[in-house]
Amino acid sequence: MGLITIILSICGAVGFITFGFTETVCRSPPARIQGGEATSGSVIVNGFAINFDEIGFQHPGFDGYPPSNPAYPPINAGGKDASFLFQKTNYNCRGLITPAPGGNYYQQDGLLGWYFPCVVIGQNSVPSQVERNYTIPSCHANLDVRAQLAGMIKNSAAEIFYTWDDVADPNTNLAVYNG
Repeated sequence: MGLITIILSICGAVGFITFGFTETVCRSPPARIQGGEATSGSVIVNGFAINFDEIGFQHPGFDGYPPSNPAYPPINAGGKDASFLFQKTNYNCRGLITPAPGGNYYQQDGLLGWYFPCVVIGQNSVPSQVERNYTIPSCHANLDVRAQLAGMIKNSAAEIFYTWDDVADPNTNLAVYNG
């Protein structure tokens, strides 16, 4: 009886190594989307495409507009990069970056609300193509909003990636830092 138990234990261990080990150690890879291919129902934030059509998120109402999907009007950020609306300010750069004279920056107690204009840009836009008169006047600096965004990225976002061919393409403004 003891020999049968040892044989079954070894068979179980071999079966786990053959079939279960990979599933246990190597989780399924995250969803990924090639740069420039996010759909009109997705909004890109900090390198991740959040598909608002799938998660059913409604941006709270503002300036007389009712709650709505941020990918569509009035926000109309679908298929665009909204990273500048979620700038991380006043951390390691506090005191190093100061407001430009005459700039339109929100400040309270020496803290900056944003470093760059709060704009939404196209996936493949270059700085000269950025809309300068973006009509939604709000950077999302609130910590609760940032926590909600982090949850959306963690649970339902696809990572944006680029290939070396994308970087080498002279029609793109891509650069590689640290490898």
